[in-house]
Amino acid sequence: MNSRKRKGTESQITLETTKSLKHALVDASKFQFGENNHSETKRTRASIICDGCKGSKKKCEGWDQNTRCRACVRKGIECILPPHCTSCRRKKLDNTGICSGCKNKERNSENIHARDYAINQQIQALEERVRLLEVNLEKFQILEANLEKFQTLETTINKLVTQQFDKSSKDHNNVNNLDSENLMPDLSKHFTFEV
Repeated sequence: MNSRKRKGTESQITLETTKSLKHALVDASKFQFGENNHSETKRTRASIICDGCKGSKKKCEGWDQNTRCRACVRKGIECILPPHCTSCRRKKLDNTGICSGCKNKERNSENIHARDYAINQQIQALEERVRLLEVNLEKFQILEANLEKFQTLETTINKLVTQQFDKSSKDHNNVNNLDSENLMPDLSKHFTFEV
């Protein structure tokens, strides 16, 4: 009899090991070929559970104040939903009736709008600075062109003045030569000097 029990347990062990090996191979092939091991569907949970179902830990279908869940109808009790956020249906509310997640989203959106406004202000200030720089650049280019014209004009005037001065000095020398010859008679003709 002992030998029969042993054989029975041995066959059970081999049967169990072959089953576990088979499952291990199937799981390994799923892993190898990229199939998700968590493919089995999870049970759906209601985001808001009435107080009766929460106390008895049953599935609840109560989504709003007008609909009673089946468990509460079966039990004959009143289906009371706890207060919840109207936008996301979570139960963690503050004194304003909004959950912290929605409040953070609102705060984040306000921060985003404030940041956008600040960035737009900076962009406008930079655009104004660029506009002023462009205006100043145009003025500088005009001044530079006028300076080049002035330098050219100054060079031309200096040349003319130099030419005029040279001409007048030549004329003056010629006039002086003429004057000294014409105005100063030769005194040697009139006077004799003895040394």
